[in-house]
Amino acid sequence: DNLEEIADSDIASAITRAIARGAVQTARAIDAKAIVVLSKAGTTLRQIRKYNPHCELIVLTTYPQVARQLLLFRGVRAQVVEEPLNYTDVEHYVRHDIAVGSPIVLT
Repeated sequence: DNLEEIADSDIASAITRAIARGAVQTARAIDAKAIVVLSKAGTTLRQIRKYNPHCELIVLTTYPQVARQLLLFRGVRAQVVEEPLNYTDVEHYVRHDIAVGSPIVLT
């Protein structure tokens, strides 16, 4: 049972790394102005930072403590939002930070 938990954790970590790498590669390819991360714990954002994105990182979370922790990272804007989020909600939260029509990557 414990081995299954470890295997599940390894798979989740690999998926998070793949999403992070893909987000940064996509942002570079389309010259995105920001990567917007919907997050509960900040794990994906931390992984994205490891790939040195050239653009702004905006994290939207429903947890105030997570937002405070992520604000400590350089180049990160964190906002506490209400759940549930959909694409229209994301547009509402980032439109003040990013010019209309500018490309963004959403994870």
